[in-house]
Amino acid sequence: MATWIAHLRIAEYFMNKYPNLNCDEFLVGNIAPDCGVFDENGILTPSKKITHCLTEQIIMDAEGFRAKHLSKDDNRYCFYLGYYFHLITDNEWMTLYRKKKEEPQYVEGFEKYPNFTSIMKEDWYGQDQLYLLRNPNCVFFTKFAKIDNISNQYFSEFNENIFTNKVKEITEYYQNNQVDEHRVFKYLSQEEMDSFVEKTVVLIEETYLDM
Repeated sequence: MATWIAHLRIAEYFMNKYPNLNCDEFLVGNIAPDCGVFDENGILTPSKKITHCLTEQIIMDAEGFRAKHLSKDDNRYCFYLGYYFHLITDNEWMTLYRKKKEEPQYVEGFEKYPNFTSIMKEDWYGQDQLYLLRNPNCVFFTKFAKIDNISNQYFSEFNENIFTNKVKEITEYYQNNQVDEHRVFKYLSQEEMDSFVEKTVVLIEETYLDM
C-alpha cells in the first residue's frame, strides 16, 4: 500500500485546486483506510479486507466503494471521496510494487533477507521523511498534524475515535522519525516517488472530473 505522505501529497493537490475539498474531512479520508490497529497477537482490526474493500484477487474495489458511498447530496461526501482516492492510490501502488519486485535488487533482497519487507519499507518511508524535511509548509504540517478530533460518523463497524487515533499515530510517527537526506535509497528513489504521485494525481483527477 502507498505511504501516508504519498496519500497526503495527493490530497494536498486536490485541496489546493478545488476549494470544496479544502477541509479536514477530505484530508483525513485520504488516510482513513489505514485506520486498523494491530493487537498483541499481530491481528489487524478492522482487517484490510474491510478497510480496503479487498477482493479475492487482493485488489481494492474502489469502484464498488464509490457506488455504495459517494453521493454529492451526502454531507459526508468529502470524507468518502478522500477514502475513494486512497483506494485508487493503493491500487496504483500495488502496480508499482509488482514492477519493483522484478528488479534485481528486489529479487536479491527477498532471497537474501528474511526481513526484506521491512528493509525496503525503510526506503519507502524514508522518502516520506525526506519530503517532509524539504517541504516544511506542506499540508502535513499546516493542517494534518493540527487535527485533534475527527469523530467517526462514516462507518458503523468502526469505533468513534478510530480516525482521531490514526491521525495522532501518523503525526507522531513522522515527528519522531528523521532521515539522513544524504543516504542512498536503494529500493525507491525520490524520482520514483515523485513520479508515482504525479501520475496518480493525473489518473484520479480524470476520474474526479468525470464524476
